[in-house]
Amino acid sequence: MKIRVLHGWMGDTSQVILKGDYDASDPRLFGKADYLIQNRHAEVIEADDEQPETKPALDDLTVKQLKEMALEMELDITGTKSKADFIGLIEAAAGVGESAPYEDDPAADSEPAEDKASGDETT
Repeated sequence: MKIRVLHGWMGDTSQVILKGDYDASDPRLFGKADYLIQNRHAEVIEADDEQPETKPALDDLTVKQLKEMALEMELDITGTKSKADFIGLIEAAAGVGESAPYEDDPAADSEPAEDKASGDETT
């Protein structure tokens, strides 16, 4: 992938990236190509066919953007106020992150047990 850095960028004291066109793996980018694109310091000028378009991480979004995303997903946002709350809600709905159920948890996939005497399900 080739990117165009739109303006000079300075990270740590030893990380200075000048305006210009670079291959995403160019060592002069200090491995920051995705970061620069996500934060609009750079743009993709030649995409690789194999790689999907880079999307911003949830942490990079504002509370307003996270709220809009949750509403688009038709999630109940009642009582959700902080950025961390919105991220947890969205990750749980998407089945990723710390709030998602553990993949190998057999209880997560099991059906409720039936009460043998009455035939009713128990909770």
